[in-house]
Amino acid sequence: MDSKKRIIANTAAQYTKSIVNICLSLYSTRLILEALDVNDYGIYSLVGGVVSIFGYLANSLVVTTQRYISYYHGAGQKGSVKQFFANSVFIHLLICLAIGIILISIGQYVIGHFLNIAPDRVTAAMFVYYVTTLMLITTIATTPFKALLIAHENIVYISVVEVCDGILKLALAFVLFCIGMDKLIFYSLMMMLVVTLNFLAFSLYCFYKYEESHFSVNLKIIDKDCIKQITGFAGWTSLGMFAGLAQTQGTAIILNKAFGTIMNAAFGIASQVNGAVRFVSTSILNAMNPQIMKAEGSGNRKEMLELAGKESKFSTALMLIVSMPLIFEMPSVLSFWLKTVPDNTAMFCRALMIAFIVDQLTLGLHAANQAT
Repeated sequence: MDSKKRIIANTAAQYTKSIVNICLSLYSTRLILEALDVNDYGIYSLVGGVVSIFGYLANSLVVTTQRYISYYHGAGQKGSVKQFFANSVFIHLLICLAIGIILISIGQYVIGHFLNIAPDRVTAAMFVYYVTTLMLITTIATTPFKALLIAHENIVYISVVEVCDGILKLALAFVLFCIGMDKLIFYSLMMMLVVTLNFLAFSLYCFYKYEESHFSVNLKIIDKDCIKQITGFAGWTSLGMFAGLAQTQGTAIILNKAFGTIMNAAFGIASQVNGAVRFVSTSILNAMNPQIMKAEGSGNRKEMLELAGKESKFSTALMLIVSMPLIFEMPSVLSFWLKTVPDNTAMFCRALMIAFIVDQLTLGLHAANQAT
């Protein structure tokens, strides 16, 4: 399959997956909000958001791993592809260990003193904190395998796994109405199970499908130059990730300190709505970025720049088509979607969506910079 047909096929797979997952996610959120109540939903959004601060590092590593694998695929250097994947797995394991130690050691202070949580829910919030820490570690461990799939442009398999993920979360939302234990604790445990299944789906498939994932576990796989390149690239990529972090989780913490967990529920729902419409950007990015990296790796900079320009244009245009009706009709959409709409949710939804549209104008330039 040539590059243009592959981009079309992968974009179609991403769009289909995203539309299905949006429907599943939005309905799941309605059920979860009803089952947990506004306060517990706010606690989960807040605690999960605090832990996910370290998840931005994982996102930068996805970009980094995928970049190097795609680049050296384009250059025809299969040995380098295997070397970079093996060292990426090693780096991710070290990061999992470090983040686990840091988050567990500060847990008591974060939940008991830093965040604004009702005294009778501190114990449940503490449990959620530790479970979401394990979820983050598992997600980071999944990163190199997902990056390998993206580099191979196997977007169809990623889409299938993510649709199954959405179906499982919807099933979990229904189960919440039937259990007698603390629903917030049960919900966090089941979310951990879903994340673990995702890890197994990605890692086992890569071991079965791709030769690059087969390497012996010993100190010989560690290459200092390779690690230096990966960590250096990830370090610069992290700057943009932390800017996004300040915009989202920094805002969530400030809202919590000033207004409490009910305001976090409103902001959490707005973030989910914004995440749902981001499928346009994700679809274009996952379909075109590997081609951009491979074009640069093969020395064809003209094609790389053309693809980067198209990525910015298409992503912005499609985001406008999806977002503008929602921005104008947001109060009606929220009332139709949720039984109980927390105050200020529509305002947060509109602000986040407008900010994201502006960000799409330079999406292709990010990919071009990463390629070079």
